[in-house]
Amino acid sequence: MSFSLVRSRHELGNLVFFEDGFEERWVDAIGPNVIKFVDDFSACLYDTAWESTVVEAGTGDSLIVPYDSEGGVALFSPAENDNDAIQFQSSNEGFKLTDNDPCYFGARFAVIGPTAAGSYEVFIGLSNKDTTLVTGGSSCAGFIVTAASAQCGFFNSKADSGTTQVMTTSLTVGVFHIAEFYWDGTSKLYTWWDGTAKGTATTQIPTAQTMAVSISVTNNGTDHLTTHTNGLAVDYVRAIQLLASR
Repeated sequence: MSFSLVRSRHELGNLVFFEDGFEERWVDAIGPNVIKFVDDFSACLYDTAWESTVVEAGTGDSLIVPYDSEGGVALFSPAENDNDAIQFQSSNEGFKLTDNDPCYFGARFAVIGPTAAGSYEVFIGLSNKDTTLVTGGSSCAGFIVTAASAQCGFFNSKADSGTTQVMTTSLTVGVFHIAEFYWDGTSKLYTWWDGTAKGTATTQIPTAQTMAVSISVTNNGTDHLTTHTNGLAVDYVRAIQLLASR
């Protein structure tokens, strides 16, 4: 017997597609007031949709390379030295957490290569343009991997005032996770980690800032290979928003 892995529902006059069994996990949406940025990295890793910032203080280059040729996974791989980094932000700051405009963000990613997850600092989510993103912009909502620990948190900040929810304290190298958040268009940010609801943010929500889809990974320590087999592997990012009007 066959069955669909994708379901759909109508929201604000648009059609939202979500993964069967995970109503919060938006796969796509169509409609007159849908805006979205979806990249599964199955094609070009460098194009005009992205802007990059690299830090290369020592040996090697900070690059984005294919990690898995089947299905499309991009490896964000900094150069060898401590604090070397690579960062991508979508060229347009097209998302804003405004009233009546619900917004979903989801990403599937894994820390690859080193012996400890905290060998990198990571931010993945929505943020203002910032060439030194590292652990979150001045106005942002996204997921951070903390240096020198196996913790991943959800960090949201408004005008340099932020708060963090713990998603997991046992991030494992080489294991892919799905991190998601949802702005309800009113006052709350809801979060999920691997399909499990984790918490709700009601303060320091960046409602006044237009934001870009953002990915940043920075070395913590110097035990990193220059062969670009280590780094942050990203399977996909999805940012989908339903506007009340345009």
